[in-house]
Amino acid sequence: MKQQGNQQQKSTLKQAADLSMLHSSRFHIGAICCIALLLYFPSLSYQLIYYDDATLIENMRVFIAGHHSFFEIFSISVFGSAKGGPDFYYRPMLTLSLYLNELAGGNSLTGFHLTNILLHASSAVLLYMFLGKLKFDKQLSFISALFFIVHPAMVQAVAWIPGRNDSLVATFSLASLLMLVDYFEKRKMHFLIFHLLFFFIALLSKESAVFLPVLFVIAWKIFGTDKASKANTLAVKIYSIGIITISWVVLIAVFLLIRKAVLGSPVGLPQSFTIVNFVKNIPALIQYTGKMLLPFGLSTFPILKNTSFLFGIVTIALVSYFLYASKNLRHNYLLLAVCWWLLFLLPAILRTSDEYESVFLEHRLYFPLIGFLLLWLETDLLKKFNWSSVKSKIIAGAIVLLFSALTFINSKNYKDEFSYWSRAVSTSPDASFAHRSLGTSYFTSGKTAEAEKEYLLAMQLNPALKEVRNNLGRIYLNNGSIEKAATLFNEELEINPESAVTYYNLALLQLNQKKLQEAENLIRKSLSFDPEYLDAQNDLCVILAMQKRYEEAIQMCIQILEKHPDYASARQNLLLIFKSWADPEKTSYYKKVLQQKGIAI
Repeated sequence: MKQQGNQQQKSTLKQAADLSMLHSSRFHIGAICCIALLLYFPSLSYQLIYYDDATLIENMRVFIAGHHSFFEIFSISVFGSAKGGPDFYYRPMLTLSLYLNELAGGNSLTGFHLTNILLHASSAVLLYMFLGKLKFDKQLSFISALFFIVHPAMVQAVAWIPGRNDSLVATFSLASLLMLVDYFEKRKMHFLIFHLLFFFIALLSKESAVFLPVLFVIAWKIFGTDKASKANTLAVKIYSIGIITISWVVLIAVFLLIRKAVLGSPVGLPQSFTIVNFVKNIPALIQYTGKMLLPFGLSTFPILKNTSFLFGIVTIALVSYFLYASKNLRHNYLLLAVCWWLLFLLPAILRTSDEYESVFLEHRLYFPLIGFLLLWLETDLLKKFNWSSVKSKIIAGAIVLLFSALTFINSKNYKDEFSYWSRAVSTSPDASFAHRSLGTSYFTSGKTAEAEKEYLLAMQLNPALKEVRNNLGRIYLNNGSIEKAATLFNEELEINPESAVTYYNLALLQLNQKKLQEAENLIRKSLSFDPEYLDAQNDLCVILAMQKRYEEAIQMCIQILEKHPDYASARQNLLLIFKSWADPEKTSYYKKVLQQKGIAI
């Protein structure tokens, strides 16, 4: 009997130990990371969708190939190497992350996508830790972090490579907040130093981080009233407050000065344009809020006209009711949640271009969602819920599973260019930019009839949209419809007079008609707007050779191959020139030049 009793006691202790493990922070953190990796594992094989990602990665490859200094990353804008138009973004942490991915992985996109997943997991883990600091129940903190990790509206920030910008700012903002709380609790100077360091990195991740001091002040009100703080004299308190506040102001000022030096303006947008489009887009805040609680019918390219207000109205009504019905609301916690939610959601409705419809991309929900979660956590609905009961676990598990399924389905819209823009057109049929992009996807796949249809729709929706007529004209040029192509190219130049690619296409049209001098003039015009346009440089070699200006043609080919040694067309042109040029002395000379430069043909 005694032996049987010992066995039962051991079994009870083992069950208690297992239960304790399931409720431990290590288990929760491990589970958060594993779920993030499992849920987004398919994204490791996703391709480019050609919406900023291709440009950013290509720019980084050119940057690395040019043997630029690592520190130059902090002196260029996000699209510092991009062609055409000003840049409104200074986010060197995004650029640095792309630099490290390209350096480590080469042409593979797997490392880029893995970085996005790890950043998402990091944000969720830091959120879990911050909720613990706020003294929320451990199970509730874990469920909230799971809700964040599987939320369908977070997909764009994880599955789309440039979307990491928001997980970067979330990671460093949460880290900065945690360090500030640790400083309040332990009064150790190294926590304050790390708080300021992470704050500055958050600023370098996304400009909206300038609002973080508002959260810092509220956190000060919540955590800065401990016994150690009360024991300090008034002079010590004033000194401490002054030093920290001045540090925030100095860091923001330094960031804005650097940003102005790089972009030419601390804001980057005309003030009048910013105010007008902000006011016009305020209704989008309702749509964004609806996606936080009811993330259904998500779009890869949402616009105001094609997005429902219903989910937003229902969400606002529900959160208002449950807050009204809740007793003993903690005002500082409520203030923290509302400021977090709204302050970081407001910049999401700004746009940087008036060339097409305002787009309210869902990755911008990433950091504001944490404030929205905090708002719900302050309601009695969640605070008084028995999270240890079987019923609560079933409800929470069902929500997590539903959101995981929606996330898995939504993620597939980001696997390649065609999937992304097909979803964009189906959910935002009035988005001219989406139709143009889908048309380009069809065109590059050789589906010219489908591409023509999308381009015509884009022109109908937005007659002033750039590149549509050029792309449609290229289809007609390839089909031999010279007059229709010429008309579209000239119409494109009326709305886009500095389009290098349109001048290039006009040159091809002239070349097709054997008008060599006109073709050369147009090619040179194209290169005046984009000196690095490789296809234009190569075709200029061809045009020069056709005019028997072999020496100029060879020099142009050499210029191309010195910068792009793997560009096969230039090598082929050299072979054809040497074969056609009846001047043995000259051909022998240039072959020696090629040999000296290490260019093999």
